[in-house]
Amino acid sequence: MRGMAVGSQAGAAEATEVAVRIVDCDVHPFGDAREIAEYVSEPWRSAFYRQHVNEVELNASLYTPPDKTTRTDSVPPGGGIPGGDPAFIERQLLQEAGVDFANLIVLQPKIKMVNPEFETALFAGHNAWLDATWLGKYNWHGRYRGSLRVSPYDSAAAVREIERWAGHPYFSQVFIAPEASAPFGQPQFEPVFAAAARHGLPVAMHVIRHAGMRNLTPVGFASYHLEIMAEWPLYFMSHLTSLVFEGVLERHPALRIVCVEGGFSWAAPLLWRLDNQWEALKSQVPHVKRRPSESIREQVRMTTQPLDEPEPHRNLVQLLEWMGADRMLMFSSDYPHYDYDDPGWVLPRLPKSQRDRILFENAVELYHLPHTRPLDRLDAGRATLGTGAGAAFTQAARLGERPEYHAEHAD
Repeated sequence: MRGMAVGSQAGAAEATEVAVRIVDCDVHPFGDAREIAEYVSEPWRSAFYRQHVNEVELNASLYTPPDKTTRTDSVPPGGGIPGGDPAFIERQLLQEAGVDFANLIVLQPKIKMVNPEFETALFAGHNAWLDATWLGKYNWHGRYRGSLRVSPYDSAAAVREIERWAGHPYFSQVFIAPEASAPFGQPQFEPVFAAAARHGLPVAMHVIRHAGMRNLTPVGFASYHLEIMAEWPLYFMSHLTSLVFEGVLERHPALRIVCVEGGFSWAAPLLWRLDNQWEALKSQVPHVKRRPSESIREQVRMTTQPLDEPEPHRNLVQLLEWMGADRMLMFSSDYPHYDYDDPGWVLPRLPKSQRDRILFENAVELYHLPHTRPLDRLDAGRATLGTGAGAAFTQAARLGERPEYHAEHAD
């Protein structure tokens, strides 16, 4: 139970450590382009930010949700951009939602051009900025982990950037956008995956709504955000198929891939289809010795948000069983976006036997997180915050209890 000292004799000293119960694998703090620009090297900073600022981040992306992109209550009390106030994120995410560790994926900057050299310079600045801010002065509690952004189109520079930051205590993974000009299993990208595997860094793919040719669907451009959002899983399906049949997963058994914010209900049908096709046509890929489903279940992880909710609920339970969610799925909230999933809302919708695995254990294993963390001042304020039903579920979960949502939702 929370409040008991971890590793001490029963009834001994006050608690100094608390058990990790929730790891959020998709949190988006806001990165102001003008602030990040100060970390971008010349000549790129002057050429693209101070003279032609509209060519980069300050323009809206092509496919944007109508009217809103964030929670209506995520604007900081003093004003500003949702996700931009460290103290307010601490309040809403670490206190009210009860998150122990948060994996940060900063979606700024969203570049507008296909220019690998510019991407390399921009992402190097992004990483230096993230190190100085959210993983530095804002990470006094040590509960943030960050995503190292690289350009897969400049693989030599991406490898150098991975080598530069390898061993950093708070960079937990490499981040690349799945909107791509080619499937990631192709040879030009393999040095990036090899370097990540060599340093024990998972490679996360998170949609970023790139404008231009990288945002093509398999049959052309969509008309609406609704369409492109519904088709996000196609990016992940295409890249995973390529990584399997090009042999990248098999050549790099230490490699781990994380598919973020693309759903997961497609996983089991994809695994079945890949296995069937491999059985029939594996003479074309003699270098692939393992069944695709074996490689993917061992080396690929997915995140919960947006949580699929088929009716009746038992269909979700069946999907989770088919995909092997107790090993493949990790909790994510997508804070502070409008489709945010509170952990207290997600928890009762999961089978009891899989809750711990999904809420924290899979992420603890993947990112080599501790099973306990130091008690800090944010814990002291939790009891007075988050009085809604979701927060009640979250608080109960943190205390080791397992509230029931409905009998149908239990094992």
